Amino acid sequence: PFDVESGPLVRGSVFRLTDVDHVLCVVMHHVVADEWSVRIFQRELSTLYRAFAAGLASPLPPLPIQYADFAVWQRNRLQGPVLDRLLDYWTRQLADLTPAQLPTDRPRPATPTGAGDMITTSLPAPVADHLRTLAHQHQVTVFMALLAAFQLVLARWTGQRDIAVAIPVADRSRPETHTLIGFFVNTLIIRTHITPTTTFAELLTQVRTTVLEAFAHQDLPFERLVEALAPHRDRTRNPLTPIVYNHETPTPHNPNTTTTSTDGTGWDLPDIHTTTYPLPCPHSKFDLTLNTTDHGPATNLTITTEYATQLFNHTTIQ
Repeated sequence: PFDVESGPLVRGSVFRLTDVDHVLCVVMHHVVADEWSVRIFQRELSTLYRAFAAGLASPLPPLPIQYADFAVWQRNRLQGPVLDRLLDYWTRQLADLTPAQLPTDRPRPATPTGAGDMITTSLPAPVADHLRTLAHQHQVTVFMALLAAFQLVLARWTGQRDIAVAIPVADRSRPETHTLIGFFVNTLIIRTHITPTTTFAELLTQVRTTVLEAFAHQDLPFERLVEALAPHRDRTRNPLTPIVYNHETPTPHNPNTTTTSTDGTGWDLPDIHTTTYPLPCPHSKFDLTLNTTDHGPATNLTITTEYATQLFNHTTIQ
């Protein structure tokens, strides 16, 4: 476990299995790194490895700012008219919100353990391509189309017409943050109203409008939003919504590098074959989290569902 008061919050170990086979294990606490940060870490580690292997000094340019600079900027910005505008939008958007009541296989425990599991499947390439075409025809992104479909499924599953889903956003609007390792990600609540007469085309339009407005107001930290809305707090539930949706579009691997990466994660280590192994995590931070990954045209679309095993059976989530 990490000691967040005294650190360190980043740990690295190298295990030598044979003379030519090693495992690098890097553990980062989420409070100091988000997914964008991991990609920066991979890129910079690759750059430093190539330089040091050639006996050269670090070629990395000095960072324009540090994370503390961003924290000060954010604190100074989120006050006065800017804060009022953001709070006004979100409090109106989420007024009288009732979190989705997912039908569970077991009663909600008084003391959740966070125990969870994952199910990974995929949407076959032909079906995924039809989805991409549909999204293009309705001038929405694949993310918006999948979010609309997910919220439609939730509406049918719960019998509710007012569905709110949390989505993570990178929240790196300032260009100086693009090369900075740190925790920038924020959580937005996407609320959709679905009626029996709503067509899917109408649903796509509604979701697109809501998502674009949410992105335009993404700078309000989720903690400030919860504080402003002051929902009924329950230690057994997440505030505002127990459901999260996350969509990813991986950066394509550069075929011109000397890397042989079997997973396309972007390592660029000369003459080294790399494979990344994500460690299984038997926990669920929310009741239900849907993750989709779009690898591009003519490819499968990966779907991973993380769920609380204290609430749901494997077959239910499947």
